[in-house]
Amino acid sequence: MSESLTRFKVNLWNFGAKGVIIKASAKEGEDDKSKAKLYFKLDFDKGHTQLDSKPVREKDDAVAWGTSKAFEYVTKHGDKLERKSLRIACWRSILLFPDKEVGSAQVDLHTLATGPSRLDLVLRDEDSNPVGHIYFEATMSQFVERAVVTLANVKLRMDAGSTPVEPGAKLSLCYGRMPYIKVETREHANACTSEEETTWSDLPILPLQECSCHDISRESIFLTVSRKKQVVGTAEIPIGPLFEVRSLQGRSFEALVLVPDGSKQVATITGTIAFRDTPWLAQLVGGVLSEAGIVEATDLFPSHGPVRLMVRGAEKPKSLATADVPLQDFAHADLGDQSEEQQEQVQDQEQDQVQEEKKETAEAVKSSRSTGSSVFSPGHIQRLMLAKNKFKSLMTPPSEDTRPEALVQASLESDEIRELVQKLQDQHKVGLAGLQLSFETQRERQRQRLEQRKKQRKNMPKMDAPLAPQASAPLAESGATPVSTANYSVALAPTSAAQDLGKSNAGESPSMPPASSPQVQVQLSKALEDLLRDAERSMFQDLDAKPPPTAMVNPARSEKPLPARWERRFDAQGNSYFTFPRERDGTVFTTWEDPRLVPVDWEMRVDQEACTIIFFHEPTGMSVFHDPRGLPAGWICFPDLDTKALTFMCDGAVTDQDPRGLPPGWRAEIDKSKGNLLFFHEAVTGLDPTADPRKLNGVTEELRQVWRQTQFLEWIDLRSADQSQGAQRDLLQNIEAAETAFVAWQDAQYGIVSAQFEALQLNLLSLDPVPTDQESNEVMRRFKVREEALLQGWRAEREKIRAAVQQATMST
Repeated sequence: MSESLTRFKVNLWNFGAKGVIIKASAKEGEDDKSKAKLYFKLDFDKGHTQLDSKPVREKDDAVAWGTSKAFEYVTKHGDKLERKSLRIACWRSILLFPDKEVGSAQVDLHTLATGPSRLDLVLRDEDSNPVGHIYFEATMSQFVERAVVTLANVKLRMDAGSTPVEPGAKLSLCYGRMPYIKVETREHANACTSEEETTWSDLPILPLQECSCHDISRESIFLTVSRKKQVVGTAEIPIGPLFEVRSLQGRSFEALVLVPDGSKQVATITGTIAFRDTPWLAQLVGGVLSEAGIVEATDLFPSHGPVRLMVRGAEKPKSLATADVPLQDFAHADLGDQSEEQQEQVQDQEQDQVQEEKKETAEAVKSSRSTGSSVFSPGHIQRLMLAKNKFKSLMTPPSEDTRPEALVQASLESDEIRELVQKLQDQHKVGLAGLQLSFETQRERQRQRLEQRKKQRKNMPKMDAPLAPQASAPLAESGATPVSTANYSVALAPTSAAQDLGKSNAGESPSMPPASSPQVQVQLSKALEDLLRDAERSMFQDLDAKPPPTAMVNPARSEKPLPARWERRFDAQGNSYFTFPRERDGTVFTTWEDPRLVPVDWEMRVDQEACTIIFFHEPTGMSVFHDPRGLPAGWICFPDLDTKALTFMCDGAVTDQDPRGLPPGWRAEIDKSKGNLLFFHEAVTGLDPTADPRKLNGVTEELRQVWRQTQFLEWIDLRSADQSQGAQRDLLQNIEAAETAFVAWQDAQYGIVSAQFEALQLNLLSLDPVPTDQESNEVMRRFKVREEALLQGWRAEREKIRAAVQQATMST
């Protein structure tokens, strides 16, 4: 095909209309108008492709059509797409009357190829009056037959302490989706400049077939350095952050070279990457195209306002003026305030960075297990912060220093107050002793529950020790007693009542103060409310200032969440099943199969038309009816681009023969020279490896199905057990850590409440005139009521901590 032609893959679907105004003619009555049905006619580039839908009656002032269309669009005028257009018209159909056009809308093809995939257009009649809205989704992706990626000046510098690369080393290149090309360096000795640095030059090109801008942005190049048939290390170069449309100059890259298991860095590899013959048009990610421009854009960066996410260097819609954000920055957005659809888009863009995050944190995680420090990658910390932010939003930090210990310290500076404190020591001890008893009862119950949790953990399979948090340093304040916990420390001011806490004289009664005037009640009420308000504002200050116990979550041991729109339910017998909503009739599709138990890069979906399960392969973007599950260990599969049948891969070799369903004791390998399967028995030797045991004499179709089903169930049970045991172990571990931190925090809060009680007593005695016995008792009663409310609030906060830990575990 000529190089001057521009090619696009166009998909149109999800058509609908709302608020359509149907005008009845003189011959048509209101009854006929209510029976009208609506359909649309679509014309792509003046007759190139036309699409008509079936008439459908309106429901709730809206109508939806299940029509879709996919085709390839080729034009010689790719630089003049703004002169071409897509026109869609809404028609009404009434029985016994001719059909009539209600209104139409159009959009130029350049905007369609560079704007959002969702469109909401205004229908206008022949007088240009608005008569409703019509919406649909359209992807118009430009693709080229062959884009070229070139690496140059690739240099390898070994880290200190690593073994230098010997002459004759090899550099292998492949794309992240599947192996494509390998390069062997034969002139290594001439290119070596030092013992630590090795240079490769004149590397061959890496072509990409049938690709779009988004395909290139999601790709990665894997580099493997080997010597004497042994792999020195591997590195990954994500193309997304480096790709730019029509870039004449190469861009520099730098990547870490890790050992095959990713546990240690051995070198750094640098070089330049250049792109040629790439597409120059790409659609935006997020947003809805309307007459007002891009509305409801993906709000990833609130400080910048509405944005459109685009491939770097791609052409922009000529009629729109919104902020541009490169598509490569899409994966760095925070997931906290996004909808499910926006999170799905972010996850699609994060695929290029998943492997890079794992390699960057592999050495840090390994070191943290030996030192006991907490180390997380940026992606993990981002998810853990969600639970922390939700937990912190329940508390309001104080705007000034009104903590109880500060009030007590200020009161003790007065000699007169010190004397009053000595006179009322007995009354202080009674109140503090009762408060201490209530807290000790709560702590004892929590310790008993912790012991039960520890016994449950002993019965679980052995696992790595949890990452221990670093204890905060005690506060160095003069005259302050530090109370350190696992996550924070607070300093309580020493008081005479606190020092003599163990010398309680609960049997003695305090002396009765003289009577007072009614004005005292107003003063008492105001003082009491101020003190209790200050106590509430400062009660959770220490916990709010430090990360909650949800930082103990280990992301590597969390259960995988359900895919989008899937829901787990239970029947009357307690058996779990899974549902998926059907858009056509509002019903749900049910299945016993867990949609999470699928191989890597696969996703289980529901075909809306056939109402059956299909499997979507993300790297190729293809959906097939073939089940990819149940493969032996070390095998992967992907759909063939032409036949859509499954292709199987093991140890770098591929075949179209299915290795599943072998009898017990048999295993399959791929003959790399011919691409056929070879069969071997674990205990019997000397058999013909080309003879398929599934086709021997005496093997019936029923027996083959039994073998296949047995292997499939073993595969499902293995993946299910890994997920359930890992999730249970993590949940017990996180709840134990949260409860331990909460007990320590509650001990610190007990000291704060004790100081609050002293401050209240001192402020009562400082009033003039001194309150009566009845008034003092009323104040103490109200304090006890508020104290019990605080205790109940702490119990509720403990449950919130457990819920936050569980939610963070499930979400990561």
